[in-house]
Amino acid sequence: MNALADAPAPLPPPDRGNVLAVVVTHHPDRHLADRMGPLLRQVGRVVIVDNASNHDARRNVAGAVSLAPDRIALIEN
Repeated sequence: MNALADAPAPLPPPDRGNVLAVVVTHHPDRHLADRMGPLLRQVGRVVIVDNASNHDARRNVAGAVSLAPDRIALIEN
């Protein structure tokens, strides 16, 4: 048995196309959308997991998702 032959192929180096960020929120402030721009420049996709935010905070989350709905997914917990 050749250990090198059985080893998994090396992973590609991280880049924006193969990195995903998970942002966990609970009553996020109105600046959440402002923080998405810098994050989206570094990663290909973002998943926001919102933990039972109130009505006003959910609007802040919706505003962040609306910046790039094709790249930001929302999970409401």
